[in-house]
Amino acid sequence: MKILKKLLNYFLQGLLLTAPIAITVYIIYWVFEYVDTLIKFDIPGLGLLIVVVSITLLGYFTSTFVGNIIVSFGERMVNKIPFLKTIIHSIKDMMNAFVGKKKKFNEPVRVLIYKETGIERIGFLTRKDLGFLNIPNTKVAVYFPDSFGFTGRVFIVDSQYVTPLPITSAEAMKFIISGGVIEADN
Repeated sequence: MKILKKLLNYFLQGLLLTAPIAITVYIIYWVFEYVDTLIKFDIPGLGLLIVVVSITLLGYFTSTFVGNIIVSFGERMVNKIPFLKTIIHSIKDMMNAFVGKKKKFNEPVRVLIYKETGIERIGFLTRKDLGFLNIPNTKVAVYFPDSFGFTGRVFIVDSQYVTPLPITSAEAMKFIISGGVIEADN
């Protein structure tokens, strides 16, 4: 019985991780396909252009006064549905971390993982103060994105093993996501 409970817990954790990404990708794909059926012109890429322009216009509209009122109302409705609230807020937090006004992944770092072998990982310093977790101030939080994906993990590491990198966040992310194949821009 405990094994079943653990497996269910792992499944739900995996679902919480993949659902926001899958739902976003599916919605964009569905909109793209739908727009393509409405277009009577046979111009390659026109559907994609319309979707990109529409998303940009939606972003502009939500930044206006009226848009903010509508978004606030929508968020209040979403907050009343527990599972949907978790998914929507996960998507929103992750998108804001990468492209929002308060970008969270703006300090690329190199972290010594295994001192004996000199193995290091590239990640992003996400928190310097972990006092709210009762963790000593010598430790920091570092997010390590996975290569060839949009997942990653947060590790608490001693700050003595963390070295800032002299590259932009975008360069670090390209390097990590590509598995180290793409060179940083010069």
